[in-house]
Amino acid sequence: SIAYAASFGDAHFTQETLAVLRERLQNFKALGLRENTLLPFVKENASVPVQRVLDPTLLLEAEDYEPITAPRKENQPYLLLYTRRHDPNMSAYAEKLAAENHWQIIEISLRAENAQRHRMFYEAGVEEFLSLVKHAEFVITNSYHGMIFSIQFGRPFFVFSREQCSSKISELLELFGLSDRLLTTGREKPGLDLCYENVYAAIQREREQSIHFLSEILSGVR
Repeated sequence: SIAYAASFGDAHFTQETLAVLRERLQNFKALGLRENTLLPFVKENASVPVQRVLDPTLLLEAEDYEPITAPRKENQPYLLLYTRRHDPNMSAYAEKLAAENHWQIIEISLRAENAQRHRMFYEAGVEEFLSLVKHAEFVITNSYHGMIFSIQFGRPFFVFSREQCSSKISELLELFGLSDRLLTTGREKPGLDLCYENVYAAIQREREQSIHFLSEILSGVR
């Protein structure tokens, strides 16, 4: 077995569960990890190649998603609010930012009470999700992949920290030089504009390393 982009999330292990993990690591011929959190532990306890790698969605470039991206869903300028877990600070920040810029709010979540204020996309699938991110004036989210596709499509964004996701979000932002995009309360004062030139250079460098890891490992199991 080969693991690619395995994730521990926010890892909290006891000595007993670490012992189980140490044993289970022996089942793999190679391990590509999405976060640095337990990289030293895994390297120490696995006698196989171990490397931090990119999330699979970042191995492709933005244009690769065009065939499955739905047509634009809203002609008016809008802010996309993509909520994986309700955060009143995030919602308040999104509403303030949208009001200041005269943007409609399109929301992907299951919160029925917001239907009176926002245009809700309860039915959004992959195709609609990609389209809504691609054409947004701004994205506010607490989703890991909401953040990733904002980056892929070059959209300005802020991502709010979320329990069980904060480590993988903050690590990826740091890797791409985007740490100021992470908010906690919404009272932070980062700039709204983003220049993606250096970000895409960093992504390409990491993408090449991750694809090389995959190629090397897979060449040994054919």
